[in-house]
Amino acid sequence: MIAPIYSDLSELEEFESKVIFLKVNVSDNPDVASYYGVDGWPTFQLFRNEILVDSIVGGQAAKAGLYSLVARHAQ
Repeated sequence: MIAPIYSDLSELEEFESKVIFLKVNVSDNPDVASYYGVDGWPTFQLFRNEILVDSIVGGQAAKAGLYSLVARHAQ
């Protein structure tokens, strides 16, 4: 399950004041999923200045690369 990994990342001191972690239930908010082109779950999207800069789709891919993805953009 990816939720605990996501939760742990959101609490890391190295990302404090650099990254805002948000979670959207796309079943409850299909308009948000459609707007951002989300068609696989889970989908993690990273934005900088309101522009999508990177994303990763799928639980196994996210487990392997979610930390790296966030760290790469948390400057």
